[in-house]
Amino acid sequence: MSFTVELKGQEELVAEMMRIERDWENGIEKEVNKAGLILTTSIKKRYQAIESRGVSYVRGGETAYRSKPGNPPNTDEGTLVKSVTFKRTGAASVEVFTLIPYGAMLEWGTHKMAARPLWRPEAEKMQKMFNGAIKAVIEKGARKANR
Repeated sequence: MSFTVELKGQEELVAEMMRIERDWENGIEKEVNKAGLILTTSIKKRYQAIESRGVSYVRGGETAYRSKPGNPPNTDEGTLVKSVTFKRTGAASVEVFTLIPYGAMLEWGTHKMAARPLWRPEAEKMQKMFNGAIKAVIEKGARKANR
């Protein structure tokens, strides 16, 4: 003698689980791309904000100002600003970067120049927002699954 215990509606359950997984993947992808765009934009805006005026100099007939040590760098010709971009590096990660070598020198400083941090503070703010957004996507999917 034998008895079989079988889950009724297996196909529907599997289909629903796959839909929830797709919703999570799509929601996380959207948040990753959004985080990259927001962080890239905030870095570019801060470069252009001229938050401090240090030593002045003339470039191309215009007076420009170096930033004060410890403050975000001021933009000059805009090369660094234009170079800031992002790419997805995983299912739930994004890298914002520049290939301009002096970007790192400004951020971290050199033996001749104090750091002008901009990326680290912006990335820290974005990390908190990103964690909250991903948590919201997961919770939304969990609520749908519980219906």
